[in-house]
Amino acid sequence: MAPSVPPHYQQIADELRRNIELAVYQVGDQLPTEVELSKRFDVNRHTLRRAIEILRQEGLVRVDRGRGMFVAAAPISLTIGKRVRYNEMLKAQGLSPTKETLRIAKLPADDPVAKRLKLTVGDPVVVFERLCLADGYALSLASSYFPCALMLTLQPIAKPISPSLRCCANAAILTIFARALAFQPGWFNPETLTICRFHCSRQFC
Repeated sequence: MAPSVPPHYQQIADELRRNIELAVYQVGDQLPTEVELSKRFDVNRHTLRRAIEILRQEGLVRVDRGRGMFVAAAPISLTIGKRVRYNEMLKAQGLSPTKETLRIAKLPADDPVAKRLKLTVGDPVVVFERLCLADGYALSLASSYFPCALMLTLQPIAKPISPSLRCCANAAILTIFARALAFQPGWFNPETLTICRFHCSRQFC
C-alpha cells in the first residue's frame, strides 16, 4: 500500500521549516509575501495561510499585521517567581543578558500609582525604567515606582530606546511598586514589592 501523501499545506510548512533550519531564512528575516509564496508553491492563499499557521504555532514564524511574516526568535524559557535569577537562566540557554536604563525621573503620582504606594494623588514619586535584553532582543521593559521620601539623591536620566534594538514592541512589560527599600546585593527584597502588571507579548515557554 502506497504511503499517503501529506496535504499541500503540510508540505509547504515542511519546506519552509527546512529553509529556516538550514538558515536560508534567519532569525529576523522577512519571508516572501503571501503572493510570492503562493506562486512559488502553486497554491491559493488559503492553503498557504494554513501552512504559515503551522509554523506560527511552532514558534518559528511571527506575523506582524501590515508588515509581513518574519522568522521568529526561538522561544525563551523563564520561570516567574520571587527569587528568580534571570541572568543565569538566560545564560543557560546560550543567551547574553544585558540591561539599559531608559529613564530615572521625578513625577507626580497618578491615581493607580498612588493607590499602590498608599500615597495621595500628586505626591512625588520616582520612576525607574529599564530595558532588559537577551542577545540584543528586547525581553522586558520594567518600570519601578518609589516614593520620593525613600530616595536620598536623584540623577535624572531620559533617553530614547536605541533604534538598533530588535523586537522591542514584543517585550514583556513589568511594572513594580515599592513602598520600602530593603536592598540585598543586586536585589530588591521581594517582600517590599508589589507586582502590578506583567504582560507578555513575546513567546515564552
